Amino acid sequence: MNQRNRVSQLEEIQEEKPTRKFNLRGFIADSFSMITFSLPLGMANELLIGGLSLAETARSRAMSLPFNLVTARPYGKYRDWVFSKCGVTDGSSFLKKYLVDTFAFGTFQAPLYAGMLYLSGANREEIERAVGTVTVLSPLIGRACGYYMDYIRRRVGA
Repeated sequence: MNQRNRVSQLEEIQEEKPTRKFNLRGFIADSFSMITFSLPLGMANELLIGGLSLAETARSRAMSLPFNLVTARPYGKYRDWVFSKCGVTDGSSFLKKYLVDTFAFGTFQAPLYAGMLYLSGANREEIERAVGTVTVLSPLIGRACGYYMDYIRRRVGA
């Protein structure tokens, strides 16, 4: 093997290494977008559809702030991973982005939402109604959330 081939193989290996570097802009963008997207949406869902009391909704929304701060970046990374596995790019069709965003949102956010509502004191019926609504509305919410997340990421250079 000549020197040129060895250098080429080393470059390929280095390109394949995943970077584990913390991305502050990505963290800020994903956290800000998730908090500002879910706060009014969650409040409306819990009060109007879920049947939670104002006190339960206030507790749930207060819990959602640190909860979203901790889970927004993992959701953003999960969403990026799902997009990658499904071959979604900037040039992909609206329908493909829509379907993959809906899937990513539904499979990640619905279980988290159920846990947060449980911890905030909602009963089983309220949780089922609120999470059921989010699941049914995932086709509307998922892509809107993803589009908003992408917009915020572009604005902060993430």
